[in-house]
This record gives sequence, structure tokens and C-alpha cells, in this order.
Amino acid sequence: MTIDITVTENETPELLEFYHNKLVALREQRNSIDVKERQIEAMISKLLGKTPKEPVYSKSVVQVEQPATTNTDYPQGSTNIGKIAFVLKNSPNPLTSRQIIDAILALDPKLNADKVKAAKNISTVLSINSKENDDKALFKKHVETGFDTKFSMK
Repeated sequence: MTIDITVTENETPELLEFYHNKLVALREQRNSIDVKERQIEAMISKLLGKTPKEPVYSKSVVQVEQPATTNTDYPQGSTNIGKIAFVLKNSPNPLTSRQIIDAILALDPKLNADKVKAAKNISTVLSINSKENDDKALFKKHVETGFDTKFSMK
């Protein structure tokens, strides 16, 4: 059974944003699973007395920790746009949305109370403020091989 749905032009941006957010969430889940898999493999290697192939910690944490930032530099009362801009300005490389979210959660512990809501809000802000061919966009979107979209300051 096939159901046809007509979508008006006015509804298209909302649907695009909805499916984009779903895709971002799926990618974040996949990244989280990949990190857990590497951690388990490292623990098994350690228990067997072998050197693990990769460190036990997440690559995203390593990239985010490279910038010399402290909690005193972090704009606690800022909007999500300000928080994202702070993380991106202090990163030597473009970051994925998951890396940006992890960095913000590490710098702003009060957001850890509702990580899912914080992640959704930050992902939405990134999506809205990084549209291609938009001179007013605050962040630059880098689409690399695979499915990882990375962001940097414009």
C-alpha cells in the first residue's frame, strides 16, 4: 500500500530541518557506539596484556581539548550561538556537531542535567546558522567524505 502526501513549498523547510535533525541524531548515535566499541576493544586488549590499537578515550575529546581554553573564558550566560562560536574559535580544526556538543557539555556542567535537550538545541542552532550560500550564516559547513559534516567559524 502506497500513501502519497503533498508537501507545499512553505512546509519544505520544516521537513528538511526535521529530517536533517533525525540524520544528525543517527550519526551522533553511531559515533557514540563507535567510541564505546573502541573502549571495549581497548579494555579487552589491556586484559589480554596487549597494547590497544587506539586510546580508550574518544578522538572527539582529544580534538576539543587541544585549544587552550578554560572555564573562565567560557561565556556561561551566553546563547547557544555564543557557546558554539566560543568552541569553534578555540578549535584548530573544524568539528562535528557531536564534538561541539561534547565540548559545550564539558565546559558547561549545568547542561548535563538534560543532555538530549542540549544536544537537540545545539544541533538546531548549527543547522539554522550554517546554511550554504547564505551570507548571513555564522558558521561554515564542511562536508567531508562519508557522512560527517564539520563546522567552523566563517
